[in-house]
Amino acid sequence: MSKEITYENYSIRGAENDKVRFNILINNYDKTGQFALVYQNSPDYVYEFVFDLADIPRKSTTSSNLWEDIRAYCFASESLWTKTNINAAVTIIHEAEENTLDHDVARKRSAETDYFENWLINKCGNEYSGSLVTTKTQNGIKMYLKKAFQVYAYKNTTYRLNQTMTVVGFVTSVLGFSVSNPIVGVLGIIAGTSGLFSINQSVYKYTLRANWFKYCTCVSGTGYPYGLTDKFTFYDGYSYSKTGTCNVDTASASTSYVPSSTVYNSNTKIFNAAFDEYQRIGYQPGNF
Repeated sequence: MSKEITYENYSIRGAENDKVRFNILINNYDKTGQFALVYQNSPDYVYEFVFDLADIPRKSTTSSNLWEDIRAYCFASESLWTKTNINAAVTIIHEAEENTLDHDVARKRSAETDYFENWLINKCGNEYSGSLVTTKTQNGIKMYLKKAFQVYAYKNTTYRLNQTMTVVGFVTSVLGFSVSNPIVGVLGIIAGTSGLFSINQSVYKYTLRANWFKYCTCVSGTGYPYGLTDKFTFYDGYSYSKTGTCNVDTASASTSYVPSSTVYNSNTKIFNAAFDEYQRIGYQPGNF
């Protein structure tokens, strides 16, 4: 099995090969566990099993052997596994994709988006919009290089539960993750003490975006953004309708640049792009 991952009250291990993918989730607070398995040649079905740690026959008291005892117990209990057809159990609804590259895009507000955007601000830091970095004059035109920070979160997927599933079953089958990803613990938090996603409830997936951007204006105040360049960091966030709890999968973080990190990290290149753009299109009104 994989190396143990801990996430708050949860411990997680599992394995994946060309035949099976399985995960085991232990709730260290209430001493219960969940097991889920998917056969690679039959990915539309997941097999789930829940148990109490007190029921595990122990061959050794060492922590490393505990996991082997749990794994052996789960596989020996195959007759108790619950078989679920994923296509029948979960309806997946992809929300209309929003333009996350538009700095002026209208925001769809909710308690969840507020939570995720506040999380991004606390995680990534906030900067005053339009703060001045430096200036440069070329051919009689003075450019003001500025920097700003913006956060944005939007719902992109709804997973509607047509029957109750364990958290580890949902992750192993619907999301298709192995235990190398701590998302099992992330979703365990939003599910609450039951460790279940209940029938007629929904799990929501959100895209979170932190955006640092630099640009030049030809006026000292707000103006058109010449030579605009961006740094984006994206995260996946999740919420659960029954508990209303939100959580962020920090392991999902990815960073990209527009047009490139080389441009973003060079004031000289930003100025060059800004003056070139000004020469092409001239003065433009704007509110950056």
